[in-house]
Amino acid sequence: MKINTVIIKEPIETEDFYPFSVLHAVWELRCGALMLYEKIIKRLQPTNIIFYSTRKTHLDSFLQRYESNNPEKRTGNVLSIDGNILFTSELFNQMNSAFAEFSKSKESAEPCKFVNNGNAFAAYYPESKNQSIDLGNEYSSDNVHSIELKSVIRINYVWDILDFVGCEIDSDRQLLNNNFKKFDEAQFKGVSSLEASKIFIGENVKIMPCVALIAEGGEIVIDSGATIYPNSTIIGPCYIGKDTKIKTGAKIYENTAIGPNCKVGGEIENSIFQGYSNKQHEGFLGHSFLGEWVNLGADTNNSDLKNTYSSIKIRFPNKAVNTGRMFLGLICGDHTKSAINTQFTTGTIAGVSANLYDTGFLPASISSFCWGGNAQDKLFQFERAIEVARIAMARRKKELSIFEEELLQVEYNKVKSAISK
Repeated sequence: MKINTVIIKEPIETEDFYPFSVLHAVWELRCGALMLYEKIIKRLQPTNIIFYSTRKTHLDSFLQRYESNNPEKRTGNVLSIDGNILFTSELFNQMNSAFAEFSKSKESAEPCKFVNNGNAFAAYYPESKNQSIDLGNEYSSDNVHSIELKSVIRINYVWDILDFVGCEIDSDRQLLNNNFKKFDEAQFKGVSSLEASKIFIGENVKIMPCVALIAEGGEIVIDSGATIYPNSTIIGPCYIGKDTKIKTGAKIYENTAIGPNCKVGGEIENSIFQGYSNKQHEGFLGHSFLGEWVNLGADTNNSDLKNTYSSIKIRFPNKAVNTGRMFLGLICGDHTKSAINTQFTTGTIAGVSANLYDTGFLPASISSFCWGGNAQDKLFQFERAIEVARIAMARRKKELSIFEEELLQVEYNKVKSAISK
């Protein structure tokens, strides 16, 4: 399957990815070392045209933050694919094999769509037919042949990515193979390792004495510019992002991915830090997802297991979802901050730009711009929240874009309207 243009599409059900979807396109979710859209691009190289399809302001924000642009024309053979698909090498190979089999019976290249359990997730239009693509409806054409594939992983909610962190760390490292070298214990004095052959290090990584790297259960990948402070333990599979700092005494357990420019301490298990977020001090974070620009105060803890061992329910602003999971902690939106000694209950959803403090456990559903915790009628005033966001981002030499501010304003208006009802 020769591909010249890739269209990465956001799913319609963006509210199911709240609160991440307030400020981000769904395809930006990190799972392992890479975000979902990065896996697609890396596997489809040398495709030279990437086209993104999502909500307009979210697209403007995405293109500005990643210094990208949408081309005016989609040329050559076009593959359109849902951005919430976990695009593994196995899936890509399946698609190529199935397409080759489909093409044998055709005299000329014909469009087709790839489906799983009857649900389309990708469509292929050869160059001779790419002008017929109706963006947003390319799966619904009656003239497009369906190719059924098995074992397709669709991410339907933010917490779904927690199931695939470990295997994706290994897979992503192979995609980024030239970026890393094998760990050499002689290079890092006083550092202990198990299964050193599964430990990979980027450029300018600093690992201080008395650090333990245990890769028996999976790869440990430490990206360029990261610093690991003394007496830290990292258990693989684990990814430590660029310029991230792992603080003294940290305990990072398996199936954890920490994005770029984070500061992390305490005890972490099966969690994802999207990037630019801090949890510097003691406290437990398990089976959780933190967006960007989050700051958890000292001794912030979350529960990720009910005492009854029952299935965890999540309460979105407009509906409740039974996750079917026994373990699930905190799903936290961008720019939200917790005070010292904050306690999150099992399966908590916290919106964006909340400033959280209270005695005892906070509620399981916390609105965006919440000020305090239990007092849901108090709002973090918009102008002040924007000011704090700008200050936090400036510390990492980043700026809040006009598009991000617009998206935050939309979310603030929603919360304010809900309170006034």
